[in-house]
Formats: sequence, structure tokens, C-alpha cells
Amino acid sequence: ASDFLSLSSPYGPGRLTAIGIAMPARHLRVMAGLLLALELAFLYTRPTGINSLTFSRGLHARKGASTVLGRAQMCAKTRLEGVRAGRRKDWGPDTWKRFPVEQQPQYPDERELGEALETISRLPPLVQPYEVEQLKNRLKQVFNNERFIIQAGDCAERFSDCSPASLDARIRVLEQMRLILTHLPSLLSPNSPPPIPVSVIRRAAGQYGKPRSSNFESVNGDVMMAFKGDNVNDLRAVQEARVPDPKRLVEGVLRGHATMNYLRSRLSEGLDTYIDPRAFPNNSLESGAMAAAR
Repeated sequence: ASDFLSLSSPYGPGRLTAIGIAMPARHLRVMAGLLLALELAFLYTRPTGINSLTFSRGLHARKGASTVLGRAQMCAKTRLEGVRAGRRKDWGPDTWKRFPVEQQPQYPDERELGEALETISRLPPLVQPYEVEQLKNRLKQVFNNERFIIQAGDCAERFSDCSPASLDARIRVLEQMRLILTHLPSLLSPNSPPPIPVSVIRRAAGQYGKPRSSNFESVNGDVMMAFKGDNVNDLRAVQEARVPDPKRLVEGVLRGHATMNYLRSRLSEGLDTYIDPRAFPNNSLESGAMAAAR
């Protein structure tokens, strides 16, 4: 079974917003020191494009961890039963349309919206089936205490984030955290279990929507449609810019593809592209760490 720690920062352009780390319960003894090291490494390296990161140490005492763990297992069991029940019904890719949908933009031209959705339906998928199967297998390893997972990303991406500099900054900080999670426990405690693999699930490549509690907001006394993300309308505080535009849906998918292609190509080059040796003064973290951190 795994406990869950959350690390977060205030939302803002170019900021890493949320990180969740799933880890085997037997590693909890060294996690307090590990989180401190993560924070120090972040402050030391100051990755370009990421301004701040606030760490919330969510470690619990052994009894508390067991309580949280029991609730998590109960919740997971309930959700799994719901999924199985759903599979017994006529589930399909469009099943979600039967449920109430909140936070929907009000598009002024239904014809343009239909054309945009038709265009998107003809585009290739963002991920391939083999990638989904690979993720499922790695999640099984997490459940079996054989792998860590770091889940992190922006609350809402901007179209402007689809650039080499912005993407490299996000890759760099997560790869450094991956390396630390892989090897630091063994340095903090001589009795720590051997390093286990760490996978990163990135909240990226299409996180361009931003749900709002209201369809309207007041800017300098002028009431206008709320900004719901680059996928829907423009951040500029003028009436015409806030009108939902279906073409932005298509642009969001295309930028998602561009982001995925860039992530795949850059990560295939190896971690040495992103690891700053200054973050790891102990040479034992550098030698042989690259292959294990994958």
C-alpha cells in the first residue's frame, strides 16, 4: 500500500502548481528528510521559468499513516466497485454526455463549434495505446510497493507555455526530483531499502482549460465573461476577447500534440540534459544515477 504526499505552490504563469508523490509505506521513515532535500534542491537550482514552490509536509505518525491508508484503501475499493459496475452497463466513449455538465462555455455560434469538434475528431490521438498499457503496468508496480510516482504540473497551461524554454524548465525540475527520490533515501538512512524506480506523470499537453465558479467577472468595474483558459477565450480584459472561440479548441489540441512530441524527443535524449550537478554535491548521486532514475 502507498501513502500520498502533496506539494503545492500558488497558481501563476510559469509556476509548477501541484505535485503528488505516491510511495511505499515502508519508506515513510526517510521521507521527512527527503522532502527537506527536495526543497533545498529546488531553492538551490532555481529552474528557469518556475518562480516558486511551497512544500507541505504531509507525513503522518505511524498510527496516523495507517488511518489515512485505511481510508484510502476503502475509497479505492469503492471507486473500483463503481468502475466495475459501470462496465456491466453500456459504457462507451460518449457515456459522459448523459451526465450533467457544469462549467461549459456558451459559444455564440453552434455551427462553428460543430466544425471545430469535427476537425478535432479527425486528428490523431495525443497518446498511443501502448503508452496507456505502459502506464497501467507502472501503476500496478506502485500498488505492489515497487515504484514511486511523482504527479505534477500546472493548474492551467497557457498557449505561450508551448515553447522549448518553458517546457525545458518544467522537465528539468521534475527530473531532478525524480533523481532525488530514487537515490536520497539510501543516503539518509543506511538501513533504507534499495532504490526503486520513479515515474513522472506530467499534467501537461492540453491543460488549457480553467473552470470558474461564475461565467462572469468584474474587471475594473466592467462586467465581462470570465477567462476560462486559452482553450476557450482570451485573457485580455476586453469584451470581445472574452467571447468563447471554438477555433481555440483546435489550437489547444495542436499545441498539445506539439508539447507531447517535444517531451518525447527531449526525454529520449537522457537525463544528463536536465540534471544540474550543483544540486547534488555528493558524487555518489551522480555516478550511475542516470540509468536508475529512469
